[in-house]
Amino acid sequence: MLQVRRDDGSVETLLFEWFEEEVRAGTIDAGSSLRFRPVTGEDFVPAQSLELYRSVANNPRTLFERNFDMGKRPAASLSFALILVVVFLWQLSSGGFSLDALVAQGAKSMAHQRELGEWWRLMTGSLLHAGGLHLIINLMFLLYVGRNIEAILGPGGLALLIVVSGPGSMAISSWATEAATVGASGVTFGLFGAAVALGWRFDEWLPRSVRAKFGWPMFPFVVCFLLLGVQSPGVDNSCHVGGLLLGGALGFVLPSPLARTMEQRRGLALRELIVAAVLTLAFLLLLPLAWEVGLLPHATASSREHAVPELGLTLHPPRHWSRSASPQGGPTWISAAGSGQLSVRTWVEELGVLGPEDVRRRWTAPFGSEGMLTQRAHPAPGDLGLPEDWVVVEGDYVDGAGTFRFLRVGILRGSYLTQVEFLHPRAHWDFYEHLR
Repeated sequence: MLQVRRDDGSVETLLFEWFEEEVRAGTIDAGSSLRFRPVTGEDFVPAQSLELYRSVANNPRTLFERNFDMGKRPAASLSFALILVVVFLWQLSSGGFSLDALVAQGAKSMAHQRELGEWWRLMTGSLLHAGGLHLIINLMFLLYVGRNIEAILGPGGLALLIVVSGPGSMAISSWATEAATVGASGVTFGLFGAAVALGWRFDEWLPRSVRAKFGWPMFPFVVCFLLLGVQSPGVDNSCHVGGLLLGGALGFVLPSPLARTMEQRRGLALRELIVAAVLTLAFLLLLPLAWEVGLLPHATASSREHAVPELGLTLHPPRHWSRSASPQGGPTWISAAGSGQLSVRTWVEELGVLGPEDVRRRWTAPFGSEGMLTQRAHPAPGDLGLPEDWVVVEGDYVDGAGTFRFLRVGILRGSYLTQVEFLHPRAHWDFYEHLR
């Protein structure tokens, strides 16, 4: 036990448990007069001179309880909300909210990521929304739950949580579904997960008045929203689950600046913001580079074989490309990214007695009326691994839809011709070289 001299001059004897509670509550501060006879004898000394006081006043729980304040402005939450609003206004002026417009604006799309290396979509997908209601719902939860979490983790911790749970949930969604995805709901569920984890972690440290915003009280709320997503068509539940798991994991491990001294808090916030900035650059710059060097999934040829008896070939169309019937007959495989396609004319056309140059002229003639045609040096059949009697033509044409490059290969047998065509936007041509 020890004794404290109150402001009115009275002396009160306290058990160590009561002493710790008063230090945390601030009723015993550094200037209070204490007597702990094993150390001070009969004298009263300033509390700050006793290791007993300093060990309680500077331990994490005391610092946390003393610094916790739900009234602070949630700078990181408000900043992210502002970013979402600005991006939404940009969407209004950039094509609206159709599926094609969302993909063009930067929606998560595994086809574009895998085939074109656009892995930055993992970052941009979380900033886009499919309409005003979609944005409003995410903003409501972001500002409410984000403010609660920021009160514990600080702006640096919340920024790190957003940077990880947004792209991370989009990455999990990419492997779960080919569908395009937009929205900050991965971040929102990351905040839900963090709120549950922080409540379990700091339950005894939090004031009773705010415990309902964290931990177990949040759990039924989260489960309800997950079940609602399962029952709603068009909702990317894999993104929600991914954000929830990532946010929960970070809620268990991210340090709270409230449990540190002022000097330590400044250093922690700076480190967290630096890590968040580095991760953002990694998503935007390093992931596409990793795709370039083969560390991330590429478009690959399917193991399924498609025989073309007229050509004496067996084709392996790219995996994940959808198959449809060509209007000219024969199968066509269409990419979800960039309007690329591989088509096979398995029927034959009577051309009369023609040579390779006649075929090339016939192949390129239709484009003359549809758009500007740019002839290219045709690769030799041998360069493509084909016999020398094959016909090859490659060119570019420009029409209202953009600039495209085509490669046609075929073989003449008497007066009949069979062909295979690769067609892609010119900007994407090199990405598909290993598939041609």
